[in-house]
Amino acid sequence: MFTFGTFILWLHILAVIVWVGGTICFVLVISPVLKNHFASTREFAEVLIKINNRFKTVQWEAIGVIILTGIFNLINVSYMRNFNFSSNYINFLVFKLILVTLIIVSQGIQNSVYGPRLISMARSYDQKLESFPESYKKIRRKIFFLLMVNIGFAAMVIYIGLGLKYM
Repeated sequence: MFTFGTFILWLHILAVIVWVGGTICFVLVISPVLKNHFASTREFAEVLIKINNRFKTVQWEAIGVIILTGIFNLINVSYMRNFNFSSNYINFLVFKLILVTLIIVSQGIQNSVYGPRLISMARSYDQKLESFPESYKKIRRKIFFLLMVNIGFAAMVIYIGLGLKYM
């Protein structure tokens, strides 16, 4: 049956797909293609800035939708269960919320610390990507590591979210 609760759950899942799917696409498709497409770092940086700025907007909007619909879903489930939850349900829900918080904090660090540094360094040099300084490569590795951790955490969050229905 199509209810308002069903619509909110659909919106929640859609926002998760946009956020996580966009991150996976950026890591596994866009970044490698861009890295191999441009000869100079300046060109690479300019395109990366445009993609990154657009994705950040979509990403933070998706996070906002996830938070709002997640709160509604929790209230809805609470009413449906008469606020009667097993300790397992509470533990997994808290674990899920901790993981989501870690993902959001990590995403914030990437967007406000490492991303601007990487872009600034890429703009200041106009050379081949392979000959870039080690400090640039180190920041790229940190960003890649954080993105992979976020993808792993997101997979866990999705799995836990699906499992909560059966607890």
